[in-house]
Amino acid sequence: MRGNFVSQVAVIGSGISGLAAAYYLSRKHDVFLFEREARLGGHTHTVTVESSRGPLAVDTGFIVHNDRTYPNLIKLLAELRVPRTASDMSFAVSCRKSGYEYSSRGLRGYFARRRNVFSARPYRLFGEIRRFNREAPQIFMRPDAMRLKLGEFLDECGYSEHFREYYLFPMAAAVWSSAPKTLREFPAAMLIQFFGQSRDAHGQGHPQWKTIPGGCSRYIAPITAVQTAHRRRSGDSERGARCERRDAAVCWRAAGAALRPRGFRHQWRSRAAAARQSHRRRTRGPAEFSDEPQ
Repeated sequence: MRGNFVSQVAVIGSGISGLAAAYYLSRKHDVFLFEREARLGGHTHTVTVESSRGPLAVDTGFIVHNDRTYPNLIKLLAELRVPRTASDMSFAVSCRKSGYEYSSRGLRGYFARRRNVFSARPYRLFGEIRRFNREAPQIFMRPDAMRLKLGEFLDECGYSEHFREYYLFPMAAAVWSSAPKTLREFPAAMLIQFFGQSRDAHGQGHPQWKTIPGGCSRYIAPITAVQTAHRRRSGDSERGARCERRDAAVCWRAAGAALRPRGFRHQWRSRAAAARQSHRRRTRGPAEFSDEPQ
């Protein structure tokens, strides 16, 4: 904000990063958040399914967090008064085609199919997991670490297809909600850093995982609600921020909107209209702002 003028800020995408940015920026600025989907939340998506115990909220994207690696999220949830509860976290793979199946629940889980006790596959897999945990962090000593793709790293280090298909790719696909076949192109350093931070890959020192009871989407309603609890004082008056939903955008308006330059009006347009306006600006100078959707 410059002087007494409130800026207008556009935020693209309503994932947790976009919503949090809009939420905090709206304390001093007018914020327009644009989302192409019909819902807000991005990776956070809760669906309700019927179960033997009645309706059950199931998270299909963002599921859990912990105090160690999500400090900013925890602060935001506390401000929004969104409850958290301890959760359980495990990993399992089941292949119908091969019949191979295991989980991270100790020996009983790892040998979920008892016949695998007499197979060499689970022992080779366990050996490769330990080797990956030991060798993978060395990637950060390489000058090309940030450019190296996961498939290239695995090929170079000689990891088997069994290790990729039954451990690394399923785990990464579960974490990032990605198709396993796309993970060869995934940044190797990002995956290895994440595993190092959460200790999932090392199988030791796990933090206490937590979740939001009733579904992680519960934070979306309070973060987009009318904001009155967080106000800023200017002179003798208090100013908060209010949130409005429109067809093309979600708009947070700082209460200091009256301080905007006189004659400045809101604008939101379709992609084609925005392109036309950009062309007019390049050829004829600044275009007039419009209050109506185009």
